[in-house]
Amino acid sequence: MDLMIALEFAGIVAALAWMGAAAVLGLILLSADRDGDDDAVLRAAAESALISRRGIRPAMSVTLLALVVLAGIGGFVSEAWVLLSGGLSLTAWVVARRSAEPACDKAIQMPHGAAPFQARQALRLLRGSLMLQLGALAALILTPGWSEAALLAGLAACLGLAVALARGMGEGASDAV
Repeated sequence: MDLMIALEFAGIVAALAWMGAAAVLGLILLSADRDGDDDAVLRAAAESALISRRGIRPAMSVTLLALVVLAGIGGFVSEAWVLLSGGLSLTAWVVARRSAEPACDKAIQMPHGAAPFQARQALRLLRGSLMLQLGALAALILTPGWSEAALLAGLAACLGLAVALARGMGEGASDAV
């Protein structure tokens, strides 16, 4: 029983570290391209890759390991929140590890002329990974059943469509001016 309590504690601490690192990453990504400053974008790419590599991925891995072990012991493996948070976390981990972090490293090593474009692409990939992580954290916190998961997915789809439409309208309006 003491091992389960220690595992629960490790999972909670890792989830809190994951949330904190994700919040810092979100703030860096929000402030990266405010004024079109290329140096700020390159600095954000370097900092984001470091936070992702040394903060988010280890905390996410410990959280997922604790989740899988505790869900297996408790018989919750087929619950919606376990599968959703596990799937979203694994997808975010793969996106960060296989595409976003190498793109950030490549942008840092490129000549200054082409580096900001590559860094902006890398930051877009990190934004996608961060959105997946936020979905995984929401599934961990809300612990939805299958019917609630379907409602949350519909709500997320509507929110994503609204953001895409707002961005499209904003780009069209700025092109017209």
